[in-house]
Amino acid sequence: MTQPNTTPLAIGFNLRVANLPRVDGNSAMTRSLAAALARNAGEHHLSYFFDTEPLDPFKRLPNVEHVVLRPFPFLNGALRRLGGGDPWYRFRLKLSRTWNKLDAVIYNAHEPLPIGTGPPGVAIVHDLAFMLPDARRHFPLDVIRHLDRWTAQSVHAATRLMAVSATTGADLTRIYGVPESKVAVLPNAHDREVFHARIPATEVEAVLTELGVEKPYFLHVGTAQPRKNIPAITRAFESLLAKNRIPHNLVLVGGSGWDAAEGGSGEVPRIKRIIQLSSTSNEQVACLMAGADALVIAGFYEGFGLPALEAMACGAPVVAARAGALPEVVGDAGKYFDPHDPDELAGIMESLAADDALRHELSRRGLERAKAFSWNTTARGLLRVIEEIA
Repeated sequence: MTQPNTTPLAIGFNLRVANLPRVDGNSAMTRSLAAALARNAGEHHLSYFFDTEPLDPFKRLPNVEHVVLRPFPFLNGALRRLGGGDPWYRFRLKLSRTWNKLDAVIYNAHEPLPIGTGPPGVAIVHDLAFMLPDARRHFPLDVIRHLDRWTAQSVHAATRLMAVSATTGADLTRIYGVPESKVAVLPNAHDREVFHARIPATEVEAVLTELGVEKPYFLHVGTAQPRKNIPAITRAFESLLAKNRIPHNLVLVGGSGWDAAEGGSGEVPRIKRIIQLSSTSNEQVACLMAGADALVIAGFYEGFGLPALEAMACGAPVVAARAGALPEVVGDAGKYFDPHDPDELAGIMESLAADDALRHELSRRGLERAKAFSWNTTARGLLRVIEEIA
């Protein structure tokens, strides 16, 4: 193993996508990792790169240099044809003196790379769902081609890779032929200041009233897109309602992703017992998790499955698809079902609705399981990887 570099290093982090106002799961993960790196960097110097002024979550970070590189005001079309991909990634970063003086860089593996050579890099791989055999059911062809092109270039050009789960790490080796020795499995974690079991009951009730949600309810959190498999949840729920088996509501939290009409909100029946919430804060989501009888996550593939971890940290029982990295995250703290079998899911939901003791036991296991995930631990692991390559 390479001996770590113990001298202070100049480390850069491309946070362009994480700085967008609308936050998806990968952006939330990147923001949390950036904050944890700032807390744990020690003598290392961190430079965070943006294309607009950094948002408040980044402005509040200590001991970080913010580098704002504005997009080119013209010639973007010509530069795109010349280098392929977004000119900001391909050319603008490369023109930055700060970028070129770095000892190491961190970036998203699913984005274009700067042209030519550069500092040693650690590419973060969230998942490779777009390369699985049934990807055409869940992604448009142009998205698959785009993600495959840049991910393939990134994972082979990077000095090391950070996989957010062992599942994603194994996919890297199987799909792109990356040696296992090149991959560091550094799991995602949750924001412990927001997602925890200490949320006052009065705060939970206030949020439920504000959002128009009545107990009891099952909860799903995630962007509506085909691979999230939301129709399986609604079909299971509808079957229970039709048989008058449960008094629950079903709360679906998350905006519409691509092709939502074929795999997300477009197929949700317009009935009073299904409540859709497209705009919620993290704090509101945490309260929804704390008040839920269970979180249901049904995705055909998750590179990690952050809502499952956040729900466990809030004390909510988790019902998860037996797919992707979800068993790796949830462990023995949840109930599992075949994502292709809504009837199996319905049976689990019915048993949870009727069994207080089972819900309490799953809640206890989930709280214990969530303790194993820490952004500080992940950040320190990433810093060790950087010290080895710089």
